[in-house]
Amino acid sequence: ANLVSITINGVGQRPTIAYAPSGPIRDNSTCDIYIGNNQYGNASFQGCIDDIRIWNYKRSTADIADNQTVYLNGDESGLLAYWPMDEGCNDRLVDKTANANTADINLAIWEQGSPMVKVSSIDNEDLVAEDFQLLSIYPNPFNAITTINYLIKEKSKTVLAIYDISGCHITTLYNNTQTPGCYSIHWNGTNYANDPVSSGIYFCTLQTDCGFQSEKIVLLK
Repeated sequence: ANLVSITINGVGQRPTIAYAPSGPIRDNSTCDIYIGNNQYGNASFQGCIDDIRIWNYKRSTADIADNQTVYLNGDESGLLAYWPMDEGCNDRLVDKTANANTADINLAIWEQGSPMVKVSSIDNEDLVAEDFQLLSIYPNPFNAITTINYLIKEKSKTVLAIYDISGCHITTLYNNTQTPGCYSIHWNGTNYANDPVSSGIYFCTLQTDCGFQSEKIVLLK
């Protein structure tokens, strides 16, 4: 088959942004697979990932839901890659199958014992209820780097900036026109001069042609 399906916690997902390669899957077998973000860094996933399993056939959502808590050996029929996320450190994942698929981790934080929350299928219409929206800031509080996710529904001049609790401008993360879509920008806790700022409360502000929104960010060192 030449179709790919994505299931999270046994629930089928419909991607809101897709940059699909052309042609059959077998013709793209040497291409990288990005899980959690795309190669442009503007379609990030926020949450906990307990393990990742890639099969060469489509399994039913009921079958996946019933077996998602069962650890695999790595030699199951049809299993192409299996990363159980048991290392708990470093930036490389070990594939438990004989295929030895290399996997690198970027801009992620290892969490031990984080609760896995059941997700639901998300339609595009659910994400575009507003003309613009700060979707999430994670982690928050943060220490080294945090990811700011926001939605733009209509083409607009967009300014994403950081201010301290007294209203002083710290840095501008983005200032340009953007087309509709979901975007992610990282803040590493530095000011406009690239100097580290002190621990404390800051505000992320999103200004578009349609309005203004702000969210609190806590930096801990």
